[in-house]
Parts: sequence; C-alpha cells; structure tokens
Amino acid sequence: MALKKVLLAPTFILCFLLMSYRIQAQSQNVFKVNVISPFLLTGNAAYERVLTERSSFQLGALTSGLRLGSIRYRGYGFTPEYRFYVLEAQEAPNGFYVAPFLRYRKFNINNVNDTRLGGSLRTIGGGVTAGYQAIFNERFSVDAFLGPSFSSATIRSADGYTPSLPFGLFAGLGLRAGLTVGIAF
Repeated sequence: MALKKVLLAPTFILCFLLMSYRIQAQSQNVFKVNVISPFLLTGNAAYERVLTERSSFQLGALTSGLRLGSIRYRGYGFTPEYRFYVLEAQEAPNGFYVAPFLRYRKFNINNVNDTRLGGSLRTIGGGVTAGYQAIFNERFSVDAFLGPSFSSATIRSADGYTPSLPFGLFAGLGLRAGLTVGIAF
C-alpha cells in the first residue's frame, strides 16, 4: 500500500500542475499513467512528444514491487517507442498508431520463505504494439494498446546458486497491453 501512495502522489501533483498551463491549438506533449499497473504493484508512467504530424516518441518508465507467490521482484524498467500515427484524418498524438518498442528491466529478487534464493533479474526485449489514443478537450488523453513482445532474461545470484523462478512474465514471447490516462499540453 505504501508503494502505491509513493507512486501516485507525485503523479497527481504533476498532473495538477500541468493542467494549469494554457493549452495550444494542437498538443505536442502527453504525460500519462497506466491505470492497470497498480493492480500489479507497479507504477508505470510515460511521456510522449510529437515529432511530426504523423509520428511521436514516447519514453515509459516503471518501478515495481511485484510478488508472485513467495518470490518478490523489486526493480525498474524503461520502454522507448516510436509511434506512427496512420490515419490521415488525424494528427499525432491523436488517433490510431503502430509503435515498435524496446524494453529493459532490472529486478532484485528474493524469496520471502528462503533467504538463500536471491539475486537479480535483467530482461531486454522489444516488440510492436497497435493502439488508439484519444485527446479530449485538447487536454485529457486516453490510450489503449496491445501487441506482441519478446524478452530475453538473465538471472544472477550472489552465491552462485541458480534458483528456479517463474520467468513467464519476464522472458520469451509475451503480450504488452495497457490503458493509460493523461494530460496533453
């Protein structure tokens, strides 16, 4: 619970400050938070910057305190992506898009039942998502996306012991999905 408060309080303060700025005719920036992530004890925010009328660059960051059974993952990650807005009738950052992305994550791992089991997990990967972002009243954004991803994972243990851990969420073929809400400015 404390992790949620630590992650959400700065986000709400920043959103409030951004809402006080005067909006230009077409928003060039969007700050957003993933509303699904808190259910996984993860804070996930992104900043998107329009590059041309059909493209943008987004950088996402996450911090996590996920626990799967007796295994606790604490760490961070970054996801850069380049978005191509494909509908001619709409300009970035509003409309349907396709976005190739890369992703890096690093977690410290410990087993709450067995202190021998600990170490670090690093993943690197990428994929492509398709999504739709709608900008309402030139200020508020809602963005839904979905797509395949692939990650390679490595684990290191301080004592040389290689634990058997559930890598299903971290390595191999996966699915990247999200629903964000944000502020356009």
